Amino acid sequence: MADYERGPSLISKYVWVIETINRRRKISFKELNEIWVRDVDISRGIEIPKRTFDNWRYAIADMFGIDISNENCGEYRYYIENADELRHNGLRSWLYNTFCVSNALANSQSIKDRIVLEYVPSGQPYLKTIVEAMKQNRVLNMTYHSYWKDEEKNYDVQPYCLSWNAAKFFNGCFGIIATQSIDIQPVKLKVSASQANYIRDLKMHESQNEIERNDEYSIFSLNLRPEYDFQQELLWNGEDMEVLEPLWLRKEIAGKIKRMWNKYSASENKDKLV
Repeated sequence: MADYERGPSLISKYVWVIETINRRRKISFKELNEIWVRDVDISRGIEIPKRTFDNWRYAIADMFGIDISNENCGEYRYYIENADELRHNGLRSWLYNTFCVSNALANSQSIKDRIVLEYVPSGQPYLKTIVEAMKQNRVLNMTYHSYWKDEEKNYDVQPYCLSWNAAKFFNGCFGIIATQSIDIQPVKLKVSASQANYIRDLKMHESQNEIERNDEYSIFSLNLRPEYDFQQELLWNGEDMEVLEPLWLRKEIAGKIKRMWNKYSASENKDKLV
């Protein structure tokens, strides 16, 4: 086995190449190799032979559907020809980002004692079973235990998204609630300048646009279904976010805040009497 084939898996190396080229937009093979050698956790200090790099490019195209092309002139830099798909293709973007995070952690052995991860329970153990059921158009029987009730219920779950467009079904949804009891409509939010910095980089929804900005606040427009989960997000932001439109949503959030205040104020009055 050649020295450059030792160490991390080939997939880790593929992801490293994709991520590096994507981050630099365009890069020569020489520059790529210089960055590669400096990252000793993955390179072991050994350069990538040109033939090996070309083989990796073909493998990346087959495995990820990502086309790494060359300018074929000037500096002969490499670039990702279909880079937009990494940002706009839902599944491909999710897979790429997942691999990038996993790769960054796996190839950080030299600083592993300085990285502490929070454990977040997930449905990962069930994912393979669910995907297989979807591929075979089979019904799943799931047992659900509510967080709020001490009881279990069984449900037959059908992989509906195989027979129609899932993106269309969830169009306008903020989270997982897709009852479509509320129509897709424009929403305007007034956000404090500090919080606007956050949601400007981490959009609340793909339809989000910033239509006004000054030193004190920004106004964002969104086009979605303001269902329960979206309303919860608005409340989570507290005083940093105010609903301007639609009026019914503004009243709905104001009502929730008022009911919360009544509960807290009643408790305070009770404490005073004691």
